[in-house]
Amino acid sequence: MKKQDSHRKSNVQGHKGMKWRMTALAIVVFHSLLFFSCSTIDCPFNAFVYSKYKLAGDVEKLSDYLTVSINKIDGTDNDLLNSITEVDSFMLPMSYSQPEDVLYFNRTSGEMSVKDTVVVKKQNIPHFESIDCNPAYFHRIENVRYTHHGIDSIVILNKNVTYDDSKTHFQIYFKILSQ
Repeated sequence: MKKQDSHRKSNVQGHKGMKWRMTALAIVVFHSLLFFSCSTIDCPFNAFVYSKYKLAGDVEKLSDYLTVSINKIDGTDNDLLNSITEVDSFMLPMSYSQPEDVLYFNRTSGEMSVKDTVVVKKQNIPHFESIDCNPAYFHRIENVRYTHHGIDSIVILNKNVTYDDSKTHFQIYFKILSQ
C-alpha cells in the first residue's frame, strides 16, 4: 500500500512538473512570437511619395534636356531632375508640408531654352503605417496650373498619390521646341 501511495505521489509531482514546463514553454513561445512580429514591420525606406508624369502628344519622348527644380523655403533652388533626356516619363517627389508644390521646368535644346512654372495644389493626408515607421503623407491632387511657354497642357489622370509608383498622375503635353 505504501508503494502505491509513493508511486501516486511521484506521478502527481511529475504532472505538476510537466504542467509547469508546458506553461513556461508557452510563455517563451508567446513572447518570442510577440518580439519577432513587432520587429519585422515592413516600413518604407523613406516617407516620400512620388507623382509620375507621362509625356503625350507631339513630344512622347524627350529629345531635348529637361531640368526640374523647386524654390526651397530658404530661397535657394534645388534640382529634382537634372538634364534628363530620352525619357517618356519621370517621377517627382511631393512635399508634405505645403498645400502647393511650385515646380520650375527648364527645357533646353541647343541654344534655345524655355522655362515654365507648374503649380500643383494638393491636400496632404497623414498616413499611419506603424508606430515604428517614420510619418508619411499621401496626397490628393486638387488642381494643376502652369505657364504655356514650352508646355501645351497637363491633364490629371490619377488624383491619389500613394506609395504605388506604377500609376501615372499627370499626362504632360510639351510643345515642340524649334531650333
